[in-house]
Amino acid sequence: MKSVLSIMLAFNLRSPPVIGSSRGNPIHLGGFSGLYYLGQDPKSGEYKFITHTDRGPNGETLKIAGQPHWSRPMKMPDFVPEWIFLKLNLKTKKLEITERVKLKDSKGNFLKGVSPYEPKIVGIDEWLVDQSGKEIPANINGIDAEGIIRDGEGNFWMCEEYFPSLLKFSSNGTLLKRYVPYGSLNVRSNPEIVESLPKEFRNKRINLGFEGITFFKGKIYTALQSPLKSSDNFFTILEFDPKSEKFMRELKYPMSKPSVDKIGDLIANESGLFVLEENSETGDEAIRQVFQVKDLNTVNLQKNLFLDVSKSILSRALKVEGMTFFSDRKIAFINDNDFDNTNSFIGILDLN
Repeated sequence: MKSVLSIMLAFNLRSPPVIGSSRGNPIHLGGFSGLYYLGQDPKSGEYKFITHTDRGPNGETLKIAGQPHWSRPMKMPDFVPEWIFLKLNLKTKKLEITERVKLKDSKGNFLKGVSPYEPKIVGIDEWLVDQSGKEIPANINGIDAEGIIRDGEGNFWMCEEYFPSLLKFSSNGTLLKRYVPYGSLNVRSNPEIVESLPKEFRNKRINLGFEGITFFKGKIYTALQSPLKSSDNFFTILEFDPKSEKFMRELKYPMSKPSVDKIGDLIANESGLFVLEENSETGDEAIRQVFQVKDLNTVNLQKNLFLDVSKSILSRALKVEGMTFFSDRKIAFINDNDFDNTNSFIGILDLN
């Protein structure tokens, strides 16, 4: 299938709750960076989804006098990442939040949105500061979540950008395991943390870790948002076995250079893997395309255009970071609105 589509239904999340403030301005719940379909309510017929926040509201990087590195201000340094459960009624066109779950470790400590690294490495890690410019201490429970799926046992798996790492949670939002690159930890006494991913992933570029996660034939696949090295002409997709808790393979997914600079998400069904590619533009310059990979038996993957939704409502969102199949012939997308009160929506595309 190859389609150029301009029609997509949009369902706006109206009046998201205020979760804090920054310099007198309210901060609304947002930063949605993943999407997974949970099923249809048998009584109401409403569709159920789970999405999640990323690391929290933040500003543009800035240079602080006397510091050789760039810093990123966090508007809510104590922000706790959370899951957001949604229900969608196609008849009434209403999208609502039904539940929010703050993520925690096995001891009941809340996870944080700050960097887990100390010391940091210039060119690889970000220096996070508060609004006054004071550096925010690292927290081993810091995550920047960018994708979510559910396994057959009811556990949720997420990918995140900082280490980067894979995260396994119980159904109530408790962290069970965190799988990180070899040699990436200074604190090794945490039983939840397992070094099992390729060492070179620790050297990913700033803020360009895992961005998308899916299950396919019993394995987990997660992709780096951008090439590991700026000179590479491919994205790296990692294959992970959740049963043995081991990294299996690195796959090379070809870039659509020079027009595309990032991956938004991964999904899969029985016919293969589907990858959302996009650029950092909106409007007429936006690129939002879904490619299909049928054969994962080779390291150098081949792709075919499945859907071109560049001219759909997705073009108005700077970051489309969640995608999921549901109802067999439908795909849902969600945008990351960076905790703004506007432009937070789910887009529904019928493939029939």
